[in-house]
Amino acid sequence: MLEVARCDSPAQQGSAPGGVAVYSRLPLCQDQVISSLSLVEAASARQGDSLLVSVLYCHPKAQLQHILEALEALLSSAPARTTILAVDFNRDMQSAGGRQIIAALEARGLTLSSNRSVPTTYNGSTIDAVFSTAPAVKVTQYQSYYSSHIPLVADIL
Repeated sequence: MLEVARCDSPAQQGSAPGGVAVYSRLPLCQDQVISSLSLVEAASARQGDSLLVSVLYCHPKAQLQHILEALEALLSSAPARTTILAVDFNRDMQSAGGRQIIAALEARGLTLSSNRSVPTTYNGSTIDAVFSTAPAVKVTQYQSYYSSHIPLVADIL
């Protein structure tokens, strides 16, 4: 059976409806949904104290402060031994804002598992990232023809 934690977003401000979700074959329980911050959506699921998986979507016009607030809310629950955070920041990870986000996550013990110099979109920008507390996470790219983003797959080794 497939477990799902999701945050659906209605169409707003001229944008199409969207949302984020965590899908897992592991028995995960929905932990949290964040949809109250402007242009930022998040969902997380956990397996007790051993695993927390979170996803975050930031609209291209989302303010940096709202992104940081969403990350704080998403990661403020009881810590898990392993935390995986997958994010579409819609913000270049090599920019000043991207570096500020990375620093904020590193302060919480999460390290960038994906390579911020490798493009995650077909137009050459790096706006997606995977962060983790696990010492060994392998992030690879997956070929998709349904998005301008190149999907990232995270394996805990």
